[in-house]
Amino acid sequence: MIRYNVQTSRILLNAKSRLIAVERGLSTAIAERTNIIIIGGGPTGLLLSNLLSSYNQQHVLLEARSEDQVMSHPQAHYINLRSMEILRHCVPRVYSGVLKGMAPADTWENFRFGTSVLGRQLGKVRNDVEGKHYAQNESHPSPCRVGHLAQNKFCRLLLEEARERIASLPLSGIDGQLKGIFFQNRVKSISPHEDAKFPVTVVYANEDAVEKQIHCNFVVACDGSRSQTRQQMG
Repeated sequence: MIRYNVQTSRILLNAKSRLIAVERGLSTAIAERTNIIIIGGGPTGLLLSNLLSSYNQQHVLLEARSEDQVMSHPQAHYINLRSMEILRHCVPRVYSGVLKGMAPADTWENFRFGTSVLGRQLGKVRNDVEGKHYAQNESHPSPCRVGHLAQNKFCRLLLEEARERIASLPLSGIDGQLKGIFFQNRVKSISPHEDAKFPVTVVYANEDAVEKQIHCNFVVACDGSRSQTRQQMG
């Protein structure tokens, strides 16, 4: 999470932010505002959107890729036990969707490690997904089991739930208030803003390369291990 303290040098920040806006052709009128901006529309960002909506927190999710790109490639497939517990407790419809979409456990509970798909096998691990091999006097420590679902299918479930939840969030009457999930919107910069109520400014560009800005309280970087947000922030 990123939050700026802007109690000092407010006049300088105000001048600087307006100068940046003019240089980039951005409007210096009242910009869009929201409480939290999520950068990244993968499983982490989409799950966070669901959680924020459950607490009535206004937010915007920005994803640089198109929806088709996010939803078209399987990528990862394993959902660990703690993640399944969170889904069961916080987004039960997504949890049910994962269980329905999973293949039978005996088709994927054996994990093999090798030099390549057809190369030499280095090892094998059996994941006791359904607790069949626990001792008779031993109980499973969780009501859940690990999950196995292609990431694009998992993201689809999360996105459908997130869109429904965010649409039902009440508006608070703030001028320029924005909420929603937006694909093909790439974050260009994050900088301090003079307004103590919304101390962070995020500049982003849509698919037509038109730049806009949003003022917010918090930015959460969910854009993966190669996070451009982290690189921008040093």
